[in-house]
Amino acid sequence: MVETLEYPVFDHVASAYKRKQTSQFNNLLSLDDFGSGLNTCEIAEFMKPDIIKLDRSLLIGIDSNKEKQANCDHIISAAHNHGVKIVAEGIETKAEFECMKQLGSDFFQGYYLGMPI
Repeated sequence: MVETLEYPVFDHVASAYKRKQTSQFNNLLSLDDFGSGLNTCEIAEFMKPDIIKLDRSLLIGIDSNKEKQANCDHIISAAHNHGVKIVAEGIETKAEFECMKQLGSDFFQGYYLGMPI
C-alpha cells in the first residue's frame, strides 16, 4: 500500500503519476488524514484512492457527538458508494470503536486496539 500524505500544495502531475504507478504495480493507494485539512473530497476525487484514512480529529468523542457522527456517516457512505474502504484512525476508546463500527468503518487503528510496535 502506498500512502498519500497531506502536502501544503497539491501537485496534480505528481499525484497522477503516483496513482498510475501504484495501480501499475497492483498496490493500493490510501489517502491519509482525510477531513482535517488539505486532504479533501476534491483531492480524493482526483486521486481515486482505494482507502481513505479518517483523521483522528473527526473521531475524538464521536460516540457522544451527533454532528461528528453525521459527518462521518456521510463520508463513509460516499466512500463506499465509490468502492473506497475507510480506516478510522486514532481509536482510543471502546465507545469510539463501537460508534465507528456501527457507522460502517472497514478498518480501525489506534491505542484502543493496540500500541504501535
